[in-house]
Amino acid sequence: MTRVAQALQRQDLLKAVRIWQLDDWWYPGHPAVWVYCVENWTLIPPAFNKSLKELSAVLGKPWLLYVPFFCPSNVYMKQFKFLHGSHGATAFTVPYPDDALAFYRMLFDYGMANGLSVLLLRPFPAVVPYRLIGNQPVP
Repeated sequence: MTRVAQALQRQDLLKAVRIWQLDDWWYPGHPAVWVYCVENWTLIPPAFNKSLKELSAVLGKPWLLYVPFFCPSNVYMKQFKFLHGSHGATAFTVPYPDDALAFYRMLFDYGMANGLSVLLLRPFPAVVPYRLIGNQPVP
């Protein structure tokens, strides 16, 4: 990514870049060809040797960070409750309503501390068929 920025700078094109987007492919997730769910929304080696904050400082631009869906085995399950759902054979999880505010606040706080300008979340209810009756998940 820094090499891309350096090449853009050499061609006097970097000033046209207003924001950098990191799609879900960069985060640890399901080992498919594409990442349809995120296990850990942080940048870790071998894909990244710098933090988001360090990369934001090097690139001199804010981030648009994308989050599709969280995997049923995500690292946040120790701290927050999640509801599990699926779309065909693909399993996803969303924060339990009682934990949703704290969970998304944690994501925003992490992002803002690391150069976030925009957080793009995929619309969970459209693809995760679950419902609550009396605060209990019902398949």
